[in-house]
Amino acid sequence: MKKRVIAFFAVLTMIMSMTVTAFASADYYENVFDTAEILTDEEAAQFEAKAADITNRYGIGVYICTIPNLSDYGFTKDQAYDCAKYIFTNYGFGVGDDQSGIMLLLSMSERKYALIAHGQGNQALTDYGNEQMREVFLDDFGSDDWATGFGDYLEKADQYIGLWADGKPVDVGSDPDSLAWLLCLAIGIGVGLLGGLIYCWHLKAQMLTAVIATDAEGYEAENGVTITVSEDTFTHTTTEVHVIEKESSSGGTSIDSDGFSGSSGDF
Repeated sequence: MKKRVIAFFAVLTMIMSMTVTAFASADYYENVFDTAEILTDEEAAQFEAKAADITNRYGIGVYICTIPNLSDYGFTKDQAYDCAKYIFTNYGFGVGDDQSGIMLLLSMSERKYALIAHGQGNQALTDYGNEQMREVFLDDFGSDDWATGFGDYLEKADQYIGLWADGKPVDVGSDPDSLAWLLCLAIGIGVGLLGGLIYCWHLKAQMLTAVIATDAEGYEAENGVTITVSEDTFTHTTTEVHVIEKESSSGGTSIDSDGFSGSSGDF
């Protein structure tokens, strides 16, 4: 009996070590865990350097994780978010006592993603920020362009965490990309109005040479004008109503009972 117990724990230890080894296949990779092997060595090294740089500058871990499928971790195809939380918690992700970090998980078999945050990562990646960030990589992943997608993710992570560190996290009403678009729109409208005013001044200047006519001769049609009585009858009006959906302005971050925030879906 004792031998069987020892053998059982030996097998269990071996299985656990195999799983951990998958996340430590390269001892210099602390932020990129490409267990699905969709990146080249050069790409993984490049992303590792970028993610480690962001982590060191701001104290919020930035991670990339790819897995072959969710079932290896005991999750179904609709549980990418829960799987990402499990991996983040159980494999030592995050910086500091509160495990601050953000992580992008891809499960290749089901083509599912999860973008999660924990600790101070929740402040840097608001609900609105999460929504905007995933837009930059989902189109790339949809075309199986993994390198470009992860590159876009890291670029946005650097921008968003940097803004949070400056006390200006990306949120509803404070997105620098949206503000820049509004500025361009205002400039465009201003230029258009200025052009219209210049044109009107030009027309007004031309009208200064006009002379008021003293008789109707200049307004007569060549063959004369015949006016007959006509009548317009008002019957009805038509009104069209368009409902405009109002964007939520609450802002902030929705944090679950485990201290995580984020989203998941298909790519």
